[in-house]
Amino acid sequence: MRWGRNNNGVGVIVGGWLLLVLTVVLLERGGSVAGSTSILGDPYEILGVSRRASPVEIRKAYKSLAVTTHPDKNQDPEAQDQFVRINRAYEVNMG
Repeated sequence: MRWGRNNNGVGVIVGGWLLLVLTVVLLERGGSVAGSTSILGDPYEILGVSRRASPVEIRKAYKSLAVTTHPDKNQDPEAQDQFVRINRAYEVNMG
């Protein structure tokens, strides 16, 4: 059997239904299908940039915040959570 090959199509059908069910559950809970931006908050606000910011400005803001909130550099107990939020916001904006 080779990868990506399905002889009877059952796995594809089950996988499709599972994806559909998970999408519906996520939307009913107020989530976002494209990512976790509803939990994350506004990625532009987190990085402190405007919605019209260029990729260069977004990257500069990200690097500045990442250095100051990195858990190895910042002893604040909240530093890890802040660092994760900043990374996710950067991924949403640049991804």
